[in-house]
Amino acid sequence: MPQVQDPLPETMPAGEFKAKCLAIMDRVAETGGQVIITKYGHPVAALVPCPPPATEVPELWGSCRGEITVTADLTEPIDAERDWISDWEAEWDEFLPETTDSDTAPIS
Repeated sequence: MPQVQDPLPETMPAGEFKAKCLAIMDRVAETGGQVIITKYGHPVAALVPCPPPATEVPELWGSCRGEITVTADLTEPIDAERDWISDWEAEWDEFLPETTDSDTAPIS
């Protein structure tokens, strides 16, 4: 792994980098240094070492185990005593206009 990082990154023309890229990559990996690649004297890219891999990847499945407590029976109806259909019909009736006997009288 990287040992000591150079205080100033090395600068190298693109042509030289192209000719020696594998050796340069090995050196950067070993030393932790950086190489600035230039084109016509202007910096265009930087070769830097990769960060070390994570030592432990947390497991997603079961990661909240012990964080949540279920206190109810999830298979039981929410409110067994409540007549949901009657409640829904009563609420729906509020939106309907009032009817009179003539509205419901059979057509002759």
